[in-house]
Amino acid sequence: WLITHDPLTLEFSEDDEVEIDLGAEQLLGAEKGLKKIAVEVKSFLSDSALSDFHRALGQFLNYRLVIE
Repeated sequence: WLITHDPLTLEFSEDDEVEIDLGAEQLLGAEKGLKKIAVEVKSFLSDSALSDFHRALGQFLNYRLVIE
């Protein structure tokens, strides 16, 4: 992994932002021994970034159920 931001700050609007612990660049899939990661990149481009975020979170929760 190449760490690019620590923390990575994302703005939902002029008044709202969220900080993610780390921003990193990596191939879209990787493995180390028996451990694997998958990365999905999301864009928050609609009129409501918060709505986009909720949609992405729902997808993440669904993916997590499948992976576990």
